[in-house]
Formats: sequence, structure tokens, C-alpha cells
Amino acid sequence: SSSEATNLEYKLMDSTCNIYLALAGILFAGMEGISQKMKLRPMMINSPDSNDDDSKNASLPTNLEESLQCLLNDPLLCELLGEKLSTSYVAVKRAEGKYAGQKSLLQEIEEIINRG
Repeated sequence: SSSEATNLEYKLMDSTCNIYLALAGILFAGMEGISQKMKLRPMMINSPDSNDDDSKNASLPTNLEESLQCLLNDPLLCELLGEKLSTSYVAVKRAEGKYAGQKSLLQEIEEIINRG
């Protein structure tokens, strides 16, 4: 074992995610990758919104609906969550997106602050 410190950063989620489901998905996918001896895709050096070749090959979703569709199209994550939870999760997130889309940013912020 190495005595050198190792750091890991994961910047592909924001405060709207369920941290427990996200972490479970990351760990499950990592364990699956190790057990199947899968190779990592090349590291993306530039941001997805830049105009270089690296960013054009990035397949990251750009909005909630694309993210939910990626989840539904991922048999590994759907297996992890199970049919009932994955279907329910997507339905709730779509309803939240529709609800939030009817409000201004200021209204959303005020609502979150007043929840407590």
C-alpha cells in the first residue's frame, strides 16, 4: 500500500441531488467497473461548454430531463435502485422540475428559506 495521500473530487452533482442515492450509484458503478475489469474513459480536461474536441465528446446531460433519461437508460443504476424506486424517483423529479419552472428564482429562494 502507498503512503501517499490521494484526493478525489466529484463535481458532477449539485445541491439538488439526493446525496445518498448519488453516493450509492458512484460506489456501485465503481465496484461493477472493478469486478468487470472495465477501463476508464479518458479524462475530460476542459469544461463541457468549451469549443474544443474534448468537450464535443463529453456525453454529460445539460438539464434535468436529459439527466433523468440517462438514469432510465442505465440498466446498472436501474438495477441498483430497483424498478419501483427508479420509476418513483424520476416521477418526483419531473414533478419538482415542472413546479420549479413555474416560479421565478427569487420565489424559489424565498420558499426554500421559509421551509425551516
